[in-house]
Amino acid sequence: EREQVKLEAIRGRCGRKVSKEACYAALEELGLCYGASMRSVVAVWTGMDEGLAELRLPEAAESSCGEYVLHPGLLDGALQSCMGLALGEEDQRVMLPFALESLEVHGELSKRMWAWIRRRKGGVGTGKLDIDLCEEGGRVCLRLSGLMVRAAAAGSGNREPDFAQEPKEPQLIGNIMLTPVWESSLIQSGEHFPAPGERVMVIGGTTSQWAGIRERCPGASRMEIVSDDSMPIIGGKLATCGVVDHFIWIAPSDGDTTFKPEAVIAGQKSGVLLLFRFIKALLYAGYGARKLGFCILTVKTQHITSDELIDPTHSGLHGLAGSLAKEYPHWNIRLADLETEENWPFDELFALPPNAEGHLRTYRGGQWYEQHLMPVRQEITEHRLYKTGGVYVVIGGAGGIGEAWSEYMIRSHQAHIVWIGRRPNDAVIEAQIRRLGALGPAPRYICADAANEASLREAYREIKSIHPAIHGLLHSAVVLLDQSLERMDEERFSAGLLAKVDVSVRMAQVFRDEPLEMVLFFSSFMSFTKAPGQSNYAAGCSFSDAFAHQLGKWWTCPVKVMNWGYWGSTGVVSAQGYRDKMARTGIGSIEPMEAFEALEILLAGSASQAALINTTKPLVLKELCADEWVAFYPDQVPSAVPHLPDLKAAISKQGGEIGDRARYGNEDTTPFTINPV
Repeated sequence: EREQVKLEAIRGRCGRKVSKEACYAALEELGLCYGASMRSVVAVWTGMDEGLAELRLPEAAESSCGEYVLHPGLLDGALQSCMGLALGEEDQRVMLPFALESLEVHGELSKRMWAWIRRRKGGVGTGKLDIDLCEEGGRVCLRLSGLMVRAAAAGSGNREPDFAQEPKEPQLIGNIMLTPVWESSLIQSGEHFPAPGERVMVIGGTTSQWAGIRERCPGASRMEIVSDDSMPIIGGKLATCGVVDHFIWIAPSDGDTTFKPEAVIAGQKSGVLLLFRFIKALLYAGYGARKLGFCILTVKTQHITSDELIDPTHSGLHGLAGSLAKEYPHWNIRLADLETEENWPFDELFALPPNAEGHLRTYRGGQWYEQHLMPVRQEITEHRLYKTGGVYVVIGGAGGIGEAWSEYMIRSHQAHIVWIGRRPNDAVIEAQIRRLGALGPAPRYICADAANEASLREAYREIKSIHPAIHGLLHSAVVLLDQSLERMDEERFSAGLLAKVDVSVRMAQVFRDEPLEMVLFFSSFMSFTKAPGQSNYAAGCSFSDAFAHQLGKWWTCPVKVMNWGYWGSTGVVSAQGYRDKMARTGIGSIEPMEAFEALEILLAGSASQAALINTTKPLVLKELCADEWVAFYPDQVPSAVPHLPDLKAAISKQGGEIGDRARYGNEDTTPFTINPV
């Protein structure tokens, strides 16, 4: 039954009127400039924590009235009218929609509507709003409940996305292959954190680390949180501390870089899962509406050089923290990865500036580093890791990208593919198998939980009973359960994390004695962008990238990571609505043929990680070094020995010789030998 709202009574309580002209002039002053079809606010009347806005669909948009269930001109007008509540306040900032609890459609929207806005406790800049869109008689047609608005960064307004801006660097557009590199970075001397008088709380850390912090922050306190603490328990500990201005979170570390599968999985409880609970406790305690300093420190979770040994256990913290920085831009987030457990550069640590993008800084050998992305310029070479007729196990193979890669391998290399997946074999999977079987060897599907050691080991035994040798292993499993940190529960966060952490560890554990020729991890561009609302996925991808690097140190076969951009033709985000959304922001779809050509380049070279993204507009990312480029070369080059007779003859013609000493003309050079590689 549709509710009836008493519009006249609300109008009587709202005595201050803001005209259409004043409303849009104020919005333009704040950088929000609307075109003719989006100016649906006629007037806004404001009162105490509530407002009433008259909305009318502009003439420029009337012809499209019947094309929408919720016309964007009216719906955005309701959101615009929320600004009317803030126009009389001193702190006038751009407020943008951030999250919504629910939306209920009770009836069709007409060309003229009334929007009743109520402010929940907490204020327009920090709390939530409820909005009812009513027809002339007051009957509710649309209800928006729990709308959260957030202050945009200064000067944001309605700018186009960054990669629609005129790029200052050389333009990159289309399919762009990138690789991550770490470059040295100077920490500019400036104001140290925390500011004088700020209350500092430290979680974790050794005795010497705590002493180093207390030396620079004499008033700092310590909070003891253990892995078994639930969110309510953590919240109770927070409540006893009073208001804190700056938290310093130190992840545990034992300095061990050996393969310890059970310790890695168990370590998530004292690392990324514990930090997730702590963040939830902070939000429940009201810190989400306050400015806050948050410094997160880890030890040796990242590799600056290709041969550096790391402990990937707590690398997922950086993905979670990166998304946190995007969701709470008024929190000053600092992320640092240190070289050792002791002898930290505290003076420089306390001079680190916050990073609004949630990017990490690492400290190695007395120098700070930041990660950048560089374009890869290279053609496909003949050197490949794929084996014709080889056997390849794909975890998550029945999923979109796993199936596409399987088709490529069957077509190009007549590969024998084994899929491992959690869901029981069904008609959909059987149809996939029949389709690919028409191209070559049909894939075999094994139902097993790859996150469970016993289940995966049983699948491994079944594979070995059929195929004496396994040539390659591919991790293509993914669980996407997007949600803001405020609304995400731990079960949802853990499900997205498990597909990356537990599956990565268990496949390394079960296949460790198999003489594989290659291992592939399909990761995501999320490892670099760490988008808001995808903290679980960002944490999982950050972990699997770091784990893959260390697996390459533990094992003798090549271990490669490909961070895919958006796949619009297959997979979990291939719906047309999502494709349209990505296209509007300048992101195009990666198609299988281009994807696997880029993968061939990665497999042929010595680099262990690359990314591929498709753009329809010039790509401009803060992490991008577009004026530099990288080429991948193989670890091995052909031997020069077969060519020595030709080389000797060529040098002899020029009056030189090859012997114990090389001579050219009358100049002696240092002794040298040419050895086969």
